Amino acid sequence: MEREYAMFSLSRRRGGHYRSGFMVLCIILMPLCACGFSDASSSDDGPAVDPSHPYALEFRNSYARATNPLVKGMLRDGEISEAEINEFADVFAQCMSDKGLDWSWSNGEGETILLGKDSNITTEQMLEREQQCYDETDYMNIMPLYTSINGSNPNNLSSDDFNKQVLQCLKDNGLIDRDLDPDYFLSFYSAPGGFNSSEYKRYITPLQDEHDPGYDAAKSERFWQCVDDPMSIRK
Repeated sequence: MEREYAMFSLSRRRGGHYRSGFMVLCIILMPLCACGFSDASSSDDGPAVDPSHPYALEFRNSYARATNPLVKGMLRDGEISEAEINEFADVFAQCMSDKGLDWSWSNGEGETILLGKDSNITTEQMLEREQQCYDETDYMNIMPLYTSINGSNPNNLSSDDFNKQVLQCLKDNGLIDRDLDPDYFLSFYSAPGGFNSSEYKRYITPLQDEHDPGYDAAKSERFWQCVDDPMSIRK
């Protein structure tokens, strides 16, 4: 039987933002950083990561926290290969499928979740099922690390520094006021609850929400490119 899908999809770009056809659910996922974590150790010697690697501490902490043998094995040599992350993606996709969700991922485009035959599922229920798979597969100990290293933040910039790069990319591409102060930008772009502010609705919502009167598809695509990989996007 051909699988039926609800007329709704939720896509998460590499930068951590969600966007959908009917609504925009924006979740600012900060770049990985060592803040808030101790230099955890496990019963073995930990991953064989070069101490000079920008993500050496994140490798060690992720390895120590991981309980999935597959993920632990992928982290052990201090590198995550494309073949390894594709293998993990297959495992995560199966977990999501078992919960009635169709999940896909590509290195260039990020993640997409399609709702299955249960058309009555809410976004909150979908995210709850996704969280269950996060926990069951050790997703958070490998996927964000891989995407940060291989795309959005290879030098492991702090959250504020990364988002300032996003701002500069927006300025370079004529998507936001060139005189906008970086600290002012952070106050509504990445601060808790900032997406409800009048500033966010003025500067960011027209670049995200296709139902906004000021929405422009070409500008929106450029916006998402800046969010995903600000340091490689130039006008």
